[in-house]
Amino acid sequence: MTINIKTALLPSGETLSYRERAGTEPCMLLIHGNMASSELWEPLFGTF
Repeated sequence: MTINIKTALLPSGETLSYRERAGTEPCMLLIHGNMASSELWEPLFGTF
């Protein structure tokens, strides 16, 4: 399983970073809280 870290430049000038895993499964959006990291979701990537 390959997970790519991507970025998007927002109109406000901030940069949004996100992780993307290719596949044919339905899309799932996981949002973490303030002062957290998307790394918190790593253990879940192998379960779906």
